[in-house]
Amino acid sequence: LNSLSVFVPLLRCRKYGIGKYEGTTFASKTKLTDGEKQLQAERRKEILTKETSRGADPVTVSRKFGTSEDKDPLSNPLTTVLKITYADGQVQVPVDRAYRLSRYRGGDGTKAPRLSRVKGDAWRKARAKVEESTKKLAEDVLGLYAMRETLARPPFDPELEHIGHDFAKTFAFAPTPDQKTCFEDVEND
Repeated sequence: LNSLSVFVPLLRCRKYGIGKYEGTTFASKTKLTDGEKQLQAERRKEILTKETSRGADPVTVSRKFGTSEDKDPLSNPLTTVLKITYADGQVQVPVDRAYRLSRYRGGDGTKAPRLSRVKGDAWRKARAKVEESTKKLAEDVLGLYAMRETLARPPFDPELEHIGHDFAKTFAFAPTPDQKTCFEDVEND
């Protein structure tokens, strides 16, 4: 057993499949390019030095939302995310969407499962296969119960009752009071 799999929980995501939990971190809600990250860092420094020396509440300009009054010049639209690593990449799941994750419970624990890929449709195909087999199983069970409802058995013939008693006498141990009650209930049913 891989010692890493003991300490690192595997998670199953509805969308991507099986992944490895890497930890919790803060991340920007919007993806930024490297240039935008550098500009953002420079702008933060500029705001911090300018506004802390002036002492006034800064007015910020957002490309997306326009101007706004910002009481905290270092604020950033950050959210807490869970970092999940897959075979071909990493996905950050916001904590408010953690309900989409569940602990992986498959296998017998002797072999770590193969991590799913974010790209591709292997996980979608696996889910479709499981859904199809589950539907088939449900149809089989419903068919079995429907068949049981339609079947009728003739009542037990009292003349053959001695066969059951002869069979019961072949057992080496005497039945307990609970077992006797159970036998009587079955006979009377």
